[in-house]
Amino acid sequence: MKSLATSWTLLFALAPLFAIAQEPQAQCEAGNGIIFWAQEDEYAFLGIISEQISVEKARKLGFDNPYGSYISRVVKNTAAERAGLRHFDYIYGLDEYRTAEGQSLPQILRRYAPNQKADIHFIRQGEKRTVAVTLGRKPADELPRRSACERAFLGLSPQGPESLVSDGVAITTVGNSTAEEMGLKDGDRITAINGHTIADWRDIAIAIDNMEVGHTIVVKYQRHGKTYKASRPIKSLCDTKSQAGREAPLAPQPGDWFNRHFKTEENWPKPGKGPNLSIKVETLTREEAARAGAGKISTDNNLSAEGLSFYSEPGSSLLRIKCYLPETADTELRLFNAAGRVVYEYSLGNFSGLFNDEVDILQNGAGVYYLEIRQGRRSLSKKISVAGR
Repeated sequence: MKSLATSWTLLFALAPLFAIAQEPQAQCEAGNGIIFWAQEDEYAFLGIISEQISVEKARKLGFDNPYGSYISRVVKNTAAERAGLRHFDYIYGLDEYRTAEGQSLPQILRRYAPNQKADIHFIRQGEKRTVAVTLGRKPADELPRRSACERAFLGLSPQGPESLVSDGVAITTVGNSTAEEMGLKDGDRITAINGHTIADWRDIAIAIDNMEVGHTIVVKYQRHGKTYKASRPIKSLCDTKSQAGREAPLAPQPGDWFNRHFKTEENWPKPGKGPNLSIKVETLTREEAARAGAGKISTDNNLSAEGLSFYSEPGSSLLRIKCYLPETADTELRLFNAAGRVVYEYSLGNFSGLFNDEVDILQNGAGVYYLEIRQGRRSLSKKISVAGR
């Protein structure tokens, strides 16, 4: 649990491509082998998009080190691809270094320069492996984006809350989708896709996001206590929509399934109320920020943060913040109190993907807070009114 009493900064493990910005430095500490480079493009570059997983998920997947990096995509024509790394691989070390609570994989990679060789230690489907890699340099071009007609779409939405206790994920199918055509039904529990264990909805998103339209998807699932397997060429969202003749739910692509699984801003006309917190969220305007003495907070509100939600779990006084950031950029979240003092800070480095954290906000007192999410030069700000119940 993280406290607001002391502001802290972490480098989140879902730091795409492991090119992490910092203040320019030009020095070499030969004693411990750590090298700081003056320019971001001189950092060692592996070429993966990855994320940190919960201790509970790490335990369920059999990872004895819960601080590693869970690969969601391997970037083409990079050191990672040449080394044969794949999505769902779990990296826990580089040479003699191991990931730990105070040492993430991005931090370890900052010890290396482009073109240096290293041994990567990772787990693939329960087996520990080591592969040699020659680290590269961050490319100038951004990752290519795919349209809805280019992205594989299975056609699922969540059925009830996620649980890491039960096997697989309970699903509801979308009409005229690949899932429906392959015989999946509402209430089935997906346990594996293309041989990869499915622990939660994020795993479904990763599995589908790494497929090409027209390739065969193999789904293992449970129904009434029995295990089945089904396969079929996967369609795109465009194909699903055109056959359905109506708008198909956008699930479970990253950023798409999230909006179905969590509240979106359009669902906020009523304050969210948990048993211990009463929460009201509003857009922070420039005029209100100036009146509140929060002029240091950007109110441009030109940043896309999909599925941004604030809520309190039953029986908890913690405020949970969730959002999906589809674009990759240097990212920071800050929470200010009514006096404009920073009471929470989370630096994610060069980041895109799911942000999910909880804040013990009441220890700073009930009242008004201001959240700012900043990616590069873009930002989004919210006014959050919190009271105990």
